[in-house]
Amino acid sequence: MSNINSTGTVTTANGIKVLNNVANVDPRKATIFTSRQDALDSIDASTLFQRVNGLSLLVEEGDGIVEYIFDGGILDENFKQFSVTETSELLNNGADGLNPFIDEVEQEVIIGGVYDNFQVEGNIIVATNTDGKAVFTGFNISEDYKIIYLINNSNFEIQIDNENSSSLEENQISLPNNTASVGLQGTTKFAYITKGGLNKWQIIDVFGSRYMPEHQGLDQDAAVVVGEGSVSRAKQIVNLHDTNEAITSDTLTDAELNALYRDYTVGFEVFCENAGDNGIIYKNINNTTKTWRKIVLT
Repeated sequence: MSNINSTGTVTTANGIKVLNNVANVDPRKATIFTSRQDALDSIDASTLFQRVNGLSLLVEEGDGIVEYIFDGGILDENFKQFSVTETSELLNNGADGLNPFIDEVEQEVIIGGVYDNFQVEGNIIVATNTDGKAVFTGFNISEDYKIIYLINNSNFEIQIDNENSSSLEENQISLPNNTASVGLQGTTKFAYITKGGLNKWQIIDVFGSRYMPEHQGLDQDAAVVVGEGSVSRAKQIVNLHDTNEAITSDTLTDAELNALYRDYTVGFEVFCENAGDNGIIYKNINNTTKTWRKIVLT
């Protein structure tokens, strides 16, 4: 097995500054095992690693790095392949700095405004601006950092634009809709994706944001509910009440009510203050037959 070191730089420029380089190495990720069996043997011989469900380790196989994880148990057969990364993308560090697990260089954004082709000089970008909102239209491709974290410690939401031409095409961010946001104390993780010819940044994780791209395509407000299997879905917001002062008749037929309220569902009711002696409520009781009932108020 082999170990990886970390490096970094410190610079300041234009409301952006690199704060520090933290060599905070997670030994589980800094160790590359020569084989799956080497990883298993090292776990059993080590006080650092323990067989626990969810433990993942890196193994060098051919031209790539394979991440193995204990899934569903801690026996040898539960140690399964989780992901594969090209060696050049994972192991280059120091001058290349592509290891997403090790280099921790903080870069601070202290001035609000629009950032086109943002110069990436660290893999942790912290916004602390108090003078106005920060807007990011793209990040300069960095040979040092292909995975970056944007942390919002400012006083404003951060705006992220989709494929904004103010940034060079190869520096743009690919989103499923026009904009995304990072809420106060929120965090967004970006990766530079080249597979499939994309050659753009994409959001791969988010915390503390109102941005929910999994519900794209909505053309109106909707409520997000969690159903069976803990899966969220967008559900149409239905108005079940209306007040109509123009209705003065207490003898409206189903046909007349259906003409006024064509697309409303069962349970929908109309309060008619000026109908009858003390007001009338017409209520839809069957949306299939479009049947209504009259409730006389006393």
